[in-house]
Amino acid sequence: MSGNPQKAVTIVIANYNGRALLEKYLPHAVAAADYYSFDTEIIVVDDASIDDSVAYLEKHHPSVRVIRHAVNLGFGRASDTGIRAARNPVVILLNTDVCVREDFIAPLVSHFAADDVFAVMAMSLREDGHTPGELVKVPFFKRGYLKFVSSENADLQKVVSENDGFPSYSFYAVGGHCALDRAKYFELKGFDELYYPFYFEDVDLCYRGWKRGWKTIFEPRSIVYHYHDSGSIRSKHREAYIGNIIRRNRLLFVWKNITSPRYFCLNHLLPVLFRSIAGIFVLDVSFLRALFGALRRLPLALKRRKEEKLQERILSDEEIFKLILSGSKSFKKELLHEVGASASILDQ
Repeated sequence: MSGNPQKAVTIVIANYNGRALLEKYLPHAVAAADYYSFDTEIIVVDDASIDDSVAYLEKHHPSVRVIRHAVNLGFGRASDTGIRAARNPVVILLNTDVCVREDFIAPLVSHFAADDVFAVMAMSLREDGHTPGELVKVPFFKRGYLKFVSSENADLQKVVSENDGFPSYSFYAVGGHCALDRAKYFELKGFDELYYPFYFEDVDLCYRGWKRGWKTIFEPRSIVYHYHDSGSIRSKHREAYIGNIIRRNRLLFVWKNITSPRYFCLNHLLPVLFRSIAGIFVLDVSFLRALFGALRRLPLALKRRKEEKLQERILSDEEIFKLILSGSKSFKKELLHEVGASASILDQ
């Protein structure tokens, strides 16, 4: 392997009771590290597993660095531990339920030759090897929530296909299969524990990068296979609980990060107020539970919002949305049909 420090990579895998997944998918990451032409290390952060994950790693993968947490701290903290321990300037985050292609590293790392790139996301496919799992993240507001066009959207798939493997801007990079500029990660102060125990830490991190003018890129030439149903989160928690955390964190993200009066008031606050009142009468339990969960963290969200306002901001909310959506023009009519009330955002 070459010693070029600018292209050296550390792969960080956060693990919790994922012994079976490590046995199944880690050899592919090891093979990719061997295939890559430059220095590569692999770190597994064991987040207080009670299975034999560590024993398996020590026996079968002695070249992999293992860092153990005494208590379970969640995805963000486990990933942060690995990023801090990494010795290389580019860090690739992988979930334990992600299987990588041998050549997935180089397309990700190539983008960091530019000083204004913070994160690069690989394209994930489902188990059949053809159905998209995670594609470019295109944002819109719907009923007060910040959401993203589904990767199952035929028009989004068409745009990605017609781009013929050409990279594009993405609202965020999925934390389960992305590369980060380690130095910029620390400038952003890492993942925010506001979203504990999981989900939306990656959205928040990349958006704070965008505000500073640091781009997040979707790289379809880097391909991985993501088996969500076998991952530690979905195998350990009920769907109702996971859904509640996601809805809660959608609200917290807006409260912390969105400063545009138009987006915050018109596309978020007014719909949320309406849903809050209507939810009491129609017993919209899922929304109300998420709302009250978010309100319990409102003081921390406002503290973080104040801290972010003190940072130098290069791009506004409107400018970021416009940059992302500029790659979606070829399916604008279909997108407008899907997002409904948020169409005004797309007409900037």
